[in-house]
Amino acid sequence: REQLASLKKRLENQEIVNEKILREAMSRKLSTIHRRAMALCVACIIGIPAVLSTTHNLGCSMAFACVTVALILVGIVAQFLTHYRIGRDTLSGDLITTYNEVARMKRIYQRWLYFSMPLLVAWLGWGAYEVYTNVSHDESQLYAAISGAVVGLVFGLIFGLRQHRENIRTAKEIMQQIEALKARK
Repeated sequence: REQLASLKKRLENQEIVNEKILREAMSRKLSTIHRRAMALCVACIIGIPAVLSTTHNLGCSMAFACVTVALILVGIVAQFLTHYRIGRDTLSGDLITTYNEVARMKRIYQRWLYFSMPLLVAWLGWGAYEVYTNVSHDESQLYAAISGAVVGLVFGLIFGLRQHRENIRTAKEIMQQIEALKARK
């Protein structure tokens, strides 16, 4: 009986240690998602003056420049709204609440493309019109503007979609780990 009691106690201690290790791993994954979001927001804020300068130098309308800045600000607010309910203490609390918050975040990330991609296409069309009508008198400047836009678009899409996919994958992993922890209990 003493051996059985000792074995049970060891198993309980091991489960507690395993749960702590899993919570720490989930916390690191959430921190990674948050760091990516914060880096994106900082880059967007820093990029606003560059956007205003570029649109002015290309002769684009003030309306286009203002809408571009507004879209950047919408992206920043969307990042904030996606992440604000998940803090460092989320994983130390109730697993069901944590699961629901991570699922909410994942759902927002998945739905974001349905909003952002059509908006991106419309914005690119407007931008192409602005550049073509305002820069077309100087052919070399027009080609430079188009080349810069295409290169920026390709790299931006590759980087953005990769980050998007990684965030969704990480959220899925966290949810699976929570499900595994709940199944043990």
